[in-house]
Amino acid sequence: MKKTFLLAVLLGLNFPSAPAFSQSSGHDDIKESIKTLKKELKNHPEDSQMRFELAELCLSEDEYGEIIDLYEKKFDKKECSAAEYKMYAVARIRNFEKMVITGKILSKMPIASMFHSDLSDAKKALERALQKDSSDVEAKFFEGVLLRVDGKGVEAEKIFREIVAADPYFKTYIFYDAWMELGALLRKQERWKEANEFLEKRAALDSADTWPMIQLALSYIDVKKDEDATRAFYRGLRSVSDQKNIEQLYSEALPIATKEEINAWKVLAAPADQLQFLQTFWKSRDPNLVDAVNERLVEHYRRVQYARAYYKKIRSPYFDDRGLVYIKMGKPDKMFTGVNDASWVYESTNEHFDFVDVGQGVYEIRPLSDAVPLAGSAAQRFAALYNLLDERRNYHADYERLANRMKSAENSVSVERNAQQVLGIYQSNLNMIEQQLNTITLSKAVHERFDFNTGAEPLPINANFATFRSTNSSRLDFYYMIPVQRLKFMPVENVHDKSFLTVKAKIFDTTYQEINYLERDYRITSVDSTLQSEYYIIDELRSLLKPGNYLMALDIRNNLNEKIGIYKINLRVRDYSLRQLTISDIEISSSVSQQVITDKFIKPDTKLRVVPNPAGSSPKSKPLTIYYEIYDLTLDNEGRSSYEVSYTIDSKSKKNFFAKLFSGNSRISSTTLKTGASTLEREYIAFDISELPVGEASLKVTVKDMHSMRDAISSVKIKISK
Repeated sequence: MKKTFLLAVLLGLNFPSAPAFSQSSGHDDIKESIKTLKKELKNHPEDSQMRFELAELCLSEDEYGEIIDLYEKKFDKKECSAAEYKMYAVARIRNFEKMVITGKILSKMPIASMFHSDLSDAKKALERALQKDSSDVEAKFFEGVLLRVDGKGVEAEKIFREIVAADPYFKTYIFYDAWMELGALLRKQERWKEANEFLEKRAALDSADTWPMIQLALSYIDVKKDEDATRAFYRGLRSVSDQKNIEQLYSEALPIATKEEINAWKVLAAPADQLQFLQTFWKSRDPNLVDAVNERLVEHYRRVQYARAYYKKIRSPYFDDRGLVYIKMGKPDKMFTGVNDASWVYESTNEHFDFVDVGQGVYEIRPLSDAVPLAGSAAQRFAALYNLLDERRNYHADYERLANRMKSAENSVSVERNAQQVLGIYQSNLNMIEQQLNTITLSKAVHERFDFNTGAEPLPINANFATFRSTNSSRLDFYYMIPVQRLKFMPVENVHDKSFLTVKAKIFDTTYQEINYLERDYRITSVDSTLQSEYYIIDELRSLLKPGNYLMALDIRNNLNEKIGIYKINLRVRDYSLRQLTISDIEISSSVSQQVITDKFIKPDTKLRVVPNPAGSSPKSKPLTIYYEIYDLTLDNEGRSSYEVSYTIDSKSKKNFFAKLFSGNSRISSTTLKTGASTLEREYIAFDISELPVGEASLKVTVKDMHSMRDAISSVKIKISK
């Protein structure tokens, strides 16, 4: 019965290169064409061209059995042309690979022999094709593939090398080319250096199809060349020509995709859009967008490769539920392996997963009760389940709790009761434990887990930004503050020695295309960490940007990599192109002053030195200082502006009646009428906030143009400290 079931399953498998998630419209069109050609071929059975066209369509849909049926009689009668022999051979090779793709898993089973005829028939077909033309490179290439599939790597390698040397640009309609086959063969043999060299040469041959770069990236991952792997993978996403390869990349990413990303993929039709989706998908998960490695991407493909090697499954995605959990969560902290069951525990998240062998070494997430044989009495099944839980009791509290409950239930069985009553007690308790195990299993969701370790202590910073109008664009002023005393530095032997601090920043658009790169190097004499007062580096990065949403990524580290800060900050750059009354973002400042000497904090086209306050916090004992700009004020006939500025600070702190009674105001406001001689005004002001309570507050600036009677508003959140 099990063999019959397995055979039925095997006959419905898909080959690995077949898309697990495809765009239905294109495939529906092909399937409709296949139906049409089949009908036509019945009316014209001798039409070789129609037969071959039908075979090509079946090949694109991985329907190898259909191709074998089309040519089997002609093959037996030796009535095929060279092209037909090769098509028949390809179908036979693919059909065989379809069955043994997970490492010849069928070789241990009695039904395996029924598939080995594929290889012998493929060999005969290629021999006949080469008899017709001994110089047929395509037939020779397929012969190399056949040898590779049959485990004859030395002979296959010789053929592939000969083809590459004779015609580097040779490519066929399936199996890609000799370069890729040879690269894959060398990777399988763990000849990493040679594999990389061949794939590098192949990738350089054709810029129109970048799929070889993806394979090169995977080869780099094999040898832990993570930077090269990341670079090659992103280059590989530029122009993959085969839709199946694009869908394969998506199916490999699918285990960690969110529902929103899955829905977004479903509506994409153009290959360029799908490749952009994959680019964004992986860059959005990069823990450090500034360095050259996407650690999450590299770790993911390492996990996928491991899952396919150790938790095999014949059907797509070629790993079972253990592989899925491994890909999403990584290696478990504790693992228990039973006869036909396994349990994994992740201590950091206090989660555990139970797996049960459902046949031929394929494990699914199931309650442990599914590992108990149905045969036997209730008492026997009760004992078997108790043993499963008891041997795991030190792995997780759930196992211990349920094992103790079963032990108590067993102890409560009285010897005075009759056999029927004892059986009922065992059955009812067994049902209760099974229900609890089902509930535990069904309530579990496999979450993505990836902990990025920089290898150093984290470095805290405060950061903020404001945007202003600039010529033909907007200007981003991004400012940050780094506590120097929390840094470690190289020992300073004399006053001329300095320590280094490097700040690298990249700005990306919403598709993670890099827009700008900024860098700062600081040389700092070591600071005595025993001093109680704080020392800070305060700096500002400026960039001209189009209006829109951006992401700023920062990498801050000292020269010994002992302190590292990695940050991602979302930015919104406002549009100041409309010629109407507008207030810029409000910049909370430490101080604003007039300066003659050029300084990094001087605002462009002014003499105003605005030192930012990245923390956005001000103590009650000091004035709160802000800076902002007003655009497109109306001028009268004398070239003068007139405008009213209102300020309001509202405390967000919630207070009871008595706190309000004794702690002062929760709001301050003021209004000032001003005049000027320009449509642009740069404003700054300091507020006395001593009466406001400690906590969060909001500051709102309202400007009313007294000539046009229009107004504009800008606001910012602030923090008030003791």
